[in-house]
Amino acid sequence: ILQGDGDGITVQTPNGELLFANRFAANAIGFEDPEELLRTPVTEVMARFELLDERGDPLPLEHLPGRRALAGEQGAQELVRFRVRATGEERWSLVTASPVFDESGRVRFAINIFQDVTARRRIEDSQRFLGEASALLGSSLDYQSTLTGVAQLAVSHLADWCVVYVLEPGGLKQLEVAHADPAKTDLVKRLQDRYPLDETRPGGVGEVLASGESQLVPEVTQEMLRSAARDETHYGGLVQLGLRSAMVVSIRAADQVLGAIVFVSAGSRRRYDQDDLATAEELARRAGMAMEHARMFRERTRVAETLQRSILPPALPRIPGIEMAARYHSAVDGIGGDFYDVFATGRDSWCIVIGDVCGRGAAAAAMTSLARYTVRTAATGESSPGAALQVLNRLLMDTEEDPEFCTVALARLTSALACPGSRSS
Repeated sequence: ILQGDGDGITVQTPNGELLFANRFAANAIGFEDPEELLRTPVTEVMARFELLDERGDPLPLEHLPGRRALAGEQGAQELVRFRVRATGEERWSLVTASPVFDESGRVRFAINIFQDVTARRRIEDSQRFLGEASALLGSSLDYQSTLTGVAQLAVSHLADWCVVYVLEPGGLKQLEVAHADPAKTDLVKRLQDRYPLDETRPGGVGEVLASGESQLVPEVTQEMLRSAARDETHYGGLVQLGLRSAMVVSIRAADQVLGAIVFVSAGSRRRYDQDDLATAEELARRAGMAMEHARMFRERTRVAETLQRSILPPALPRIPGIEMAARYHSAVDGIGGDFYDVFATGRDSWCIVIGDVCGRGAAAAAMTSLARYTVRTAATGESSPGAALQVLNRLLMDTEEDPEFCTVALARLTSALACPGSRSS
């Protein structure tokens, strides 16, 4: 029954030796069969792993459910995160242990049940990480600051160090380099300053930027470091970083590559796999959306500002004896329907107009422009402000679409200084 169970099961004596292990337990620990596991000393078995708690901190051996069960605790349970030292593979197990007593009440042995929850934990951690990253990317339209924050977030979840590159009009820009160990950030930056990224070299960032295809390097070998190094000093620096595994993914929006993110495992000895790559690619996809939204917002703002300027006079005319100033301040973002104008209608006369078209956006701007230039034309040909506004009213009423409300105040100003017999003061 125990050999056929889908969970790993071991039986442990009070001195820590294993009496029994089923096939699932042996395989989970990295052994071919239970017999090989039972032949291996427990100290050697334990040396194969780094035992961590849920937060990634070292897990004291006395917290292991088996140890607690051997001390007489019933139903001891712990979520154990362990990393295989040889491969860097990280696994999660929900371990439950119970003691078995003899007739005198002493613990004869403990039964440990290992339920592999690695797949579930990876999904949960990935969703949590992507959720935090999305909240960060959506917190501002300044994509440079948000991507910097994402790099910092990545080194607490997915990588030991992370580098973000973005393509700008002037070329490729390294936006951020973050390391889980701040002391090594300076080393990374010094290496990058001395040996700048060569986009033409095969592999790595340049290739990902050109193709848009991700790259996964499960194991960074010495041969790879030799190939990447420019000289012995560079090679020594790369070795000092302790590179173990790496991923490079492109930041994209639709079919356009906007940049790249590099994830590197080093001190943690994490070995990236396809699940990690899928998480990295999803992060890059969300970063691309944030960059595209920021670009669209900047473009929309530029268009709005250009259109807004087109419906306002570039400068006020100089009128003898009159001091004039104007300030236009939009209460909300976007294009408004408010407008003003001051223009000459003759040698010694001017018109002052202020108006408001119902609504906002491009339609309001189009109506505003029509109203402003119609008033300019009509006021030049009509002697009274009322007559000029009648011209505007007829034009708006005759438009093919439903006419919008437009409120306009128009005044005509004549300079007394220019009249015969007036005092120069």
